[in-house]
Amino acid sequence: MKFIAFFIIFSVFYGIFNWIIRKTDFHNKLFGKCRMNKYTKIILILIFISFVFSFEYGKQLLNHKYGKLNYISIIVGAFLSSLYLNFVPLIFKRNKSVY
Repeated sequence: MKFIAFFIIFSVFYGIFNWIIRKTDFHNKLFGKCRMNKYTKIILILIFISFVFSFEYGKQLLNHKYGKLNYISIIVGAFLSSLYLNFVPLIFKRNKSVY
């Protein structure tokens, strides 16, 4: 029963974070217009990876401190999954323009 409650919390917060990201269109603004410099997309990818890994490490620390299933790590996991599903397709998308 506790698993269902965690799943509902995860789904609700995933929907909220996904709606915020889609509404602000931040992911397309960040990776869609990175033709300024040759290495801009690579730098943005490295910053994104370091940002996500720091959140993932914080989530693992919360799991270690408060136990495997806690509300804060579930909410952080929902935030990270919405980031993964919105940013990763843009990272691996090929640009049609040639530099």
